Amino acid sequence: GLFFLAAVYASVGLFASSLADNQVIAFIIAVLISFFLFMGFDSFAYLPGLKKIDEFVIRLGINEHYKSLSRGVIDFRDIIYFVAVVLIFNEATRLVLLSRKPDKKNWLSFGVTLLVILIAVIAGSFLRIRVDLTEDRRYTLSGPTRKVLSGIKNDIFVQVYLDGEMPIPFKQLKRSVREMLDEFRIASGRKVDYNFINPSEGNNSEKRDALYQSLLAKGLNPVNIQDKDAEGGSSQKIIFPGMIVNYNAIEVPVNILKNNPSISAEENLLHSTEGLEYDMIQPIATLSSDTVYRVAFIEGHDEIPEIGVADLTYHMARFFTVDRGIISGTPGILDKYAAVVIAGPEKEFTENDKFVLDQYIMNGGKVVWLIEEVNVNSDSLVYGETAALYRPLNIEDQLFRYGARVNPEVGQDIDCAQIRLILSSGGTRQQPVSVPWLYFPKL
Repeated sequence: GLFFLAAVYASVGLFASSLADNQVIAFIIAVLISFFLFMGFDSFAYLPGLKKIDEFVIRLGINEHYKSLSRGVIDFRDIIYFVAVVLIFNEATRLVLLSRKPDKKNWLSFGVTLLVILIAVIAGSFLRIRVDLTEDRRYTLSGPTRKVLSGIKNDIFVQVYLDGEMPIPFKQLKRSVREMLDEFRIASGRKVDYNFINPSEGNNSEKRDALYQSLLAKGLNPVNIQDKDAEGGSSQKIIFPGMIVNYNAIEVPVNILKNNPSISAEENLLHSTEGLEYDMIQPIATLSSDTVYRVAFIEGHDEIPEIGVADLTYHMARFFTVDRGIISGTPGILDKYAAVVIAGPEKEFTENDKFVLDQYIMNGGKVVWLIEEVNVNSDSLVYGETAALYRPLNIEDQLFRYGARVNPEVGQDIDCAQIRLILSSGGTRQQPVSVPWLYFPKL
């Protein structure tokens, strides 16, 4: 990315030098042009009059293409863009130098060259050739995803309700979804098809409201956003950043947007883009599978109650059969489950329960351990301090044999969640305030 960025700035510098004999003036011109190429198009895209082509305007700037390369993904379209910009400024420099001797052929040659470059850029925009150079290949479809897509027997149709007029970040999310679906389509042998739908399209409010209610009933979560109109004003709109996956007459909703209230909207959209592959392949894997796997939450050791993991259970129930139960030291009681979850136990495990878990793991079972040896509870703040209690679970030796160690330590992180506290001063009760809870780091 830096190489292509330096090439563009060098070509801009040559062009500026050809315009002015004074080096200082040439430097100022080069800085202004470079700044406009890097940031100017991003700013212009937010002008009300350019709303219909705002995404196109952003892609005219350097920043959009440089961000893609800086992630470690070499996209053929980004390379074409940088080469085209360098060639345009080099040709412009040649034209300025030759224009000192007036000749119409110079302008004709420049026009023809510019036209050829534009045609090459337009043609190259249809080529999707990418090389993922990241260490964990995070921008390439994973092996399990390709395995699921290659095993699809019937066609899958995806209805994406992310279309129409919306802010630029959501349009970028839409583009990421489209590119991911194109990857899915290729990997599945064209058995994945999709369509983008604008749920707010049309002037019939009754039909629009009926569609909204239908999408809500199917499980898609709406989001209220502030959108600018062509006259510079703003209005509130409802969008459904999600999709409905259809397979063998079965519909499964997928909410794309990670709407975490503790982080900014930009971070939510970034996390949503990064998690697209998993969010989209999970329902496809479930629908195309011949088996509905079972998952169990273990009880009997004062684990988090069912209401405490209701959100997790709700999301898992879309893809698995979820049960809850006590091991009671019964061998083989977990054999019918693909995975078990041990969520926040507070009592020690008996040797019989440890034996059942060990045999389950040795036979290929999977266990999600959500445990800790030190209990830090915000309730202790009522006394003006934080209390941390050591709480062994008699499972440490077994985990150590598996290669994992649970250290009785407390971690603090400045990037943490906020909790509400009521502060008093002089016996007067004040309004609740948000304070950082250092023992609840954001992941």
